[in-house]
Formats: sequence, C-alpha cells, structure tokens
Amino acid sequence: DGANINITNEKGWTPLVMAAFNQHMETVKVLVGAGADLNHQSVNGTTVFMYAKTKVMETGEYSLLDYLLQKGAEINTRDFKKEWTVLQYVQDIGHTEMERYLIDKGASI
Repeated sequence: DGANINITNEKGWTPLVMAAFNQHMETVKVLVGAGADLNHQSVNGTTVFMYAKTKVMETGEYSLLDYLLQKGAEINTRDFKKEWTVLQYVQDIGHTEMERYLIDKGASI
C-alpha cells in the first residue's frame, strides 16, 4: 500500500532483518516477494543473511538460509565493524557445522 518495505529502526534493522533473525519463514517470503532488500546492511554492516544464520546455528534448520541464497542474498559481504564475512564470524565462534554449510554454499574469507 505504498509503505516503505525497507524502513529501518535505530539499529538499521528492516522488517526483513527482524523476520529472518527470528526465523519467520512465511514473513520472510512475503517481504521478499514485496521487494524487500535481501542485501540490506544494518548500521554495523551486518547483512540479512548474517542475522538469519544466528538462530540457525541453534536449530540446525537451514531452509531459511537456502531460501535467502536462492533469492539472491550475498554470502560474502563484509560488515562495517570488523570487515568480516559471515564465514569469519562462524569460524571465530567455532561452529563447524555452519562453517561446512557456508563453504559448501560458496562462502569465503
């Protein structure tokens, strides 16, 4: 209805970031279908994909990440804070399962 689908809060989070972080797949699909920016970066440069991986590491359910990649999410974007990719963050915390997943999907440092 003419609303800004990429509106941000003070942290630079869009509705898509919030939906992806909280693993709300159906909401993510609606927002992506309405033109939400898949590669939006927050004020720290954290991407939608980076936020989405956080809870996936707890659940082991990768379908949301697969969906984001299928729709065009960039996997090798660097944030503004450390200039790290999602792979570097995962390696830093030692989550080997997520590391293997990311490498298999084309992630690099």
